[in-house]
Amino acid sequence: PILNLGTIPANNPGNIFKVPVLFLGRALGNNAEENIVRHLSKTYRFSSELSKEFEDGSVGNIKISYSKNSNIVKIQDILEKEFNDALNGFGGSNSDQFFNPFGSSALVSQDDNLFNSEDVIDTFLSKAIYDYSPSLFLLEGLFNGKISLFENFDTTYAFGFQYRKEKINGDHDKDFNNEKYLFLVGGPDFQGREDVYSFFSEFNFSPTKTLDLVLALRSEIYGKNLSSTDPKILIQWSPKNWISMNSSYGTSYRAPSIFQRFSVQTSLQNITDPLNGSRVFRRVKTVGSESLNPEESKNFNAGLNLRFSSNLIMKLNYWRYNYTNLIAKENAQSIVDTNPMDNRITRRANQILSIETTYINNSKVKTSGFDVGFNYNISLTNEFNFKLSGDLTYIGNYFISNMTGDELIDVSGSRNFRNFARSLPKWRSFINLSLSNSFYGGALNVRSISGYKDDQNNKRINNQIIYDGQIYFDVSKLFNSIGKNYKLTFGVQNILNTLPPDLKTTVGYDSKVHNPRGRVVFMAIESNF
Repeated sequence: PILNLGTIPANNPGNIFKVPVLFLGRALGNNAEENIVRHLSKTYRFSSELSKEFEDGSVGNIKISYSKNSNIVKIQDILEKEFNDALNGFGGSNSDQFFNPFGSSALVSQDDNLFNSEDVIDTFLSKAIYDYSPSLFLLEGLFNGKISLFENFDTTYAFGFQYRKEKINGDHDKDFNNEKYLFLVGGPDFQGREDVYSFFSEFNFSPTKTLDLVLALRSEIYGKNLSSTDPKILIQWSPKNWISMNSSYGTSYRAPSIFQRFSVQTSLQNITDPLNGSRVFRRVKTVGSESLNPEESKNFNAGLNLRFSSNLIMKLNYWRYNYTNLIAKENAQSIVDTNPMDNRITRRANQILSIETTYINNSKVKTSGFDVGFNYNISLTNEFNFKLSGDLTYIGNYFISNMTGDELIDVSGSRNFRNFARSLPKWRSFINLSLSNSFYGGALNVRSISGYKDDQNNKRINNQIIYDGQIYFDVSKLFNSIGKNYKLTFGVQNILNTLPPDLKTTVGYDSKVHNPRGRVVFMAIESNF
């Protein structure tokens, strides 16, 4: 990766060019030990609930909970100043040693001046420390029951409130705060807090025997004068016992998270530079934004359920979501493509060193598609049960615009490397086939993902089909003294050891869609006590 550039002086022992040369690369090459990133995560949770049932059958609940996570990450990095000092002969505990960044350092003995001693390396190696501590306090109440609004039918109702207090603290080491690192650079500590008050209600009633209605309303009040009231209506009609139809419409609202508003992150991204054609990992620094507006959406669903027989059920559902002010992290590649000399890009010697991004409100996202599902279940002879089921999700379109006024473009079926959207294959499916009785059984699953366009390399990513299988046995008689209903399962995930489709990047696959693991064999035992 090109993370920073240093000049190797002419008098560096490893410099065979005998003139100052530019250093592009990592301080410690392939011969170095692996850099193990250590994570220590601790989570504490407390929860308590009080419930009371009244004489009329209504029920009241009050719940209080608190959770806190401490996540400490330690990453080995290079101190920039100390590294440059070592290139110029001022490394080591006595500030009198050179660091040789060339491969010749690994080909000589320890008494050769081309050799890099542990003393000189230790002066520029350091441990960057992240200590992130989010917490959540929650107090909520719910009251539900039935009332008779009309003579022929009852109405089920629910009222509730919720108070949430979220906090986050990000604490780094001093070298990170002073931006001394060659790889991670660094940034300030951060902290934030958010208080949210919510009130909600819901009514469920049936004007006729075949018609059900649900009316819901939710209001949320955030800090800094942010608030929203969002309704939802759902209608379900079942004219016959073999068919039912449903439809819903509602609005929703989501304020920016405290992480999106206050955090500071550094990551590596594979960036193509149009000025020189290079494509390597560059440092991308993302800083939270306190000027974010809340996301808003309008949601519509319509579904059809068909029962062809007692054994066969099919479901079809159409969905459509319209988002405004969608919060997304700025896409670093898009910044470079739009203007390679953007002031958010740091360059040295015509090479991109880093790109600074933030979270922004994109103008619009409009998406629609449908889900299809079926379930066939039949009892065979010898008490065997056969089941065949499946689900398919299809994204018809996913229109986005990066900024207000931009033309909407459909990015479904694309990897979306050059915009803020995620990889969006057009369809995914899951099929399950099983045969079982009360003592043993087996199942075969087929998972598939359609191919889609790689907009970074202008190629197509192939589709993928994965087969999983398992068999299980009832072994309760072996453990009847300490439990009941023991089930022993043997299974294989990815039976054919199918690799993820090739992608022309350093990792070689799309980590947002595919799993790099090959065949996985497992055994499990389950029981009820």
